Amino acid sequence: PDLPLMGPESADSSGSRLEAFTWRMSREGGSDPVALAAAARRRANELSMKVRAEGELDGSLYGHVLRIAEPVGVDGIGSWLGGTWYVDSVHHRFDENGYRERFVLLRNAYGDNLQTGSNVLAAIL
Repeated sequence: PDLPLMGPESADSSGSRLEAFTWRMSREGGSDPVALAAAARRRANELSMKVRAEGELDGSLYGHVLRIAEPVGVDGIGSWLGGTWYVDSVHHRFDENGYRERFVLLRNAYGDNLQTGSNVLAAIL
């Protein structure tokens, strides 16, 4: 993968003592080496996102709009899981009860990497 780590410790299996593995891809799109390398890199990046979180927040309290494919800081969930996350999906709902954001976040690392005072999803989750 060529994505930057979203925390100090990679969420890979390097310390697990498991044997190295390989994965195979179909040759969809032909045999162009550049296209195949780009597809492999894209797949490696997808597979590196091993940590997943789902939640819902009050958008009025949070005061920001979550956007797909953008990073967001999450705090208040401990030093192992707190830190920068990638917004994989978000559903915005406006109704008589207010503004709610239901989301799925992904991460390729463990450990808190946020600066104190960052804009984060904290106690509102």
